[in-house]
This record gives sequence, structure tokens and C-alpha cells, in this order.
Amino acid sequence: MAKKFYNVLSPDGFPITCEPFKTKNAALEYVPRWCQRYQQQGYYSTMRRDQIPLHELPDHLRLVSFAE
Repeated sequence: MAKKFYNVLSPDGFPITCEPFKTKNAALEYVPRWCQRYQQQGYYSTMRRDQIPLHELPDHLRLVSFAE
């Protein structure tokens, strides 16, 4: 049976970590830590130059699962 893994995708569609998460819970727990990376500038800037406020950023991330 294939193992299930999880990635969290940024608003631009890229995984927020190099390695996938082994559990859904681990992926979701990492989200606030990743969002803190943008604390100093106060927003996340997308490739289109949109600025997403930090309090909205988690709503713009997407959790995806895949099997290996």
C-alpha cells in the first residue's frame, strides 16, 4: 500500500517546505510558523505583486495530499 504524504502550497502554488509532511496534522501545525517568516514586512507578496495581509495568509494556502 502506498504511503500518504501532504504538502501545503503557497498562494503562488509552490510547496512551503522542501520535504512533504507525513501527517495532515503536522502540515497544518507548520502553517503558523511559515507565516511568521513574513512578520517583519507584514504581508506576503505574490508573484503578481498582490499583498496578502498576514492575518489572511493561512486562508490562501492549500493542503494537498499524494501517495508514493
